[in-house]
Amino acid sequence: MTTQRNGFIDFFKGLLILWVIHIHTVFWSGREYLPEVVRQVSLLIDVASFFFISGYLTKVTEFIPALKRSAKQFIILYSNYLVFSLLLLVPLCLIFIIKDNAIPNLQLAILSKLRVDPLGELWGDIPVFAGSLWYMAVYFSILSLVPLVIHFFNTRNARIVILALLLSAFALSRYFGWNHSFLFSNSDFVYFYLFIFMAGVGYRAEEENISLRYIKLSFLANLTLALVVFLYPDGGVLQIQEQKFPPSLEYLVYSFLLIHIFVLLKQTWTYPKTIMNRPLLQVFEWCGKNVYFIYLIQAVVCSAPGAFVPTLQKYLPVPGIYIVVLVFNQVFTLAFTFIYIRFKAGLENFLQARRASIGSK
Repeated sequence: MTTQRNGFIDFFKGLLILWVIHIHTVFWSGREYLPEVVRQVSLLIDVASFFFISGYLTKVTEFIPALKRSAKQFIILYSNYLVFSLLLLVPLCLIFIIKDNAIPNLQLAILSKLRVDPLGELWGDIPVFAGSLWYMAVYFSILSLVPLVIHFFNTRNARIVILALLLSAFALSRYFGWNHSFLFSNSDFVYFYLFIFMAGVGYRAEEENISLRYIKLSFLANLTLALVVFLYPDGGVLQIQEQKFPPSLEYLVYSFLLIHIFVLLKQTWTYPKTIMNRPLLQVFEWCGKNVYFIYLIQAVVCSAPGAFVPTLQKYLPVPGIYIVVLVFNQVFTLAFTFIYIRFKAGLENFLQARRASIGSK
């Protein structure tokens, strides 16, 4: 049994993380054969919504409780990332030694891993892993600012002012040369995604006061603006990736399309209170609950098809290659995630029992 709110959010996050696997399939596993428009359109459903949902799940509170919550979240996420990366280094080292008959630069691999910016030949063998960590680097960085910002986010006027300041800070960083390093990321990324995060916090605070009619009008305005951004100035192939790295105002327009869909679905869809008889919803909810581990593991799995796509190109048409690679990435990501979660739970239970046994002596 799950509550309606939590069940829907897990379901939506599950859809998003499965789509992230699709994005990495068409960008990393399919860049040699898929049309450019396929790759670009896939980014209309993207990770910006994760920041909005994380904000939505964050309540406005005082500075100290917010600081404790952010610190706890950082410790849990960062430690899990370190453990997973450390376990990953073992097979990567063995593969490198066998393949190149040399000793890898472990110091570079470990120190860069600590900075959430993996460098060196070891991480180069799994390029999607290094390419995916920008998201975590940004999220870890904005956690340091959330307690301070959310402390002043307790009135409607304050929320409007803070969101405007964050958007202005992003514009200054992105377009006026004020960009600089900020913890694990850069200020343009941090201000951009902190704005989306706090928009989620603001929507949660105002949710009961916003009518469905207003949300629909806002979505139509957003859709119109997105069409204008797409058609002007050249009307060529949609280049969302260029607008995403680094993020731009155009990418913000596209990102809020999916955020509007999330809000509309949450307002209008009566999500089942129980999913016991709906296996597909169970899968999506499981993915939503384990989204962090899926994100880490898909980054490794999606690196593998690069080794066999050239062979597939000799025997299969483009749609066939795409289907084979997508199924490979989805199936092995979910399978390895399930195994890893079971292993992690078993190890934690063993250590807990061991500590209890020692404590009783």
